Amino acid sequence: MKSIALVSGFDSRVMFEILRREEPGIEAAYFKLGMPNQEQEMASLPAGTHVFDAPWDHPYQGGVPDLTGRDLLMCARVVIALAPDRIYLGQLPEEVGNFRDNNHVTTSLYSAVLSQIAGKPVTVSYPLVERGLTKFALAKEGARLGLDLPSFNSCFAGGCGQCYKCAIRRAIDITLGAQCSYEELEALLRMGGAIERGLLEHFGKPNTAELLQEKFREKHDRN
Repeated sequence: MKSIALVSGFDSRVMFEILRREEPGIEAAYFKLGMPNQEQEMASLPAGTHVFDAPWDHPYQGGVPDLTGRDLLMCARVVIALAPDRIYLGQLPEEVGNFRDNNHVTTSLYSAVLSQIAGKPVTVSYPLVERGLTKFALAKEGARLGLDLPSFNSCFAGGCGQCYKCAIRRAIDITLGAQCSYEELEALLRMGGAIERGLLEHFGKPNTAELLQEKFREKHDRN
């Protein structure tokens, strides 16, 4: 059985490292989508990665692009070029449904279409979703495996330090032991969403107010 993992930024790169410890023969495929961080992504690719040009003529226009339909085009290209039996995508549990085509119904449809193209059974799946690995849990697993996590960058601007992707990476660093000020922690928690949930889980607190009260007391005691 031949397996291919589509890799790009942080989530899919850590996913690949986890999977290849379970499937030593797994291969990686990367698509050059023209993102500003493309050079950094390519520099951290696993040895032997199959590199493809984007399977469409739609250059990056800035911001967070609408990538609906991307996975089907890339999977079809991989099936035609590499004839895999399994294709793994690096979707996170908290990201399911962000686009119209990133859900389990769609992957079942993709599998059916790609099987027709290949003339054999081909399955498309989300291993991180199946294992319930959120971005924070994934980062901890990557750290446990000794991976060079800073090299797996997902920022569309190559590490601007200002966007949501950079904020969540900073929050991950904190859960992995990095020091931060009360003010920085408060700003991150106020962003809500996955960042707030990940930090609350890490510090073992039920809500932001309780965590900030504790950290404020610690700050006052130090001063």
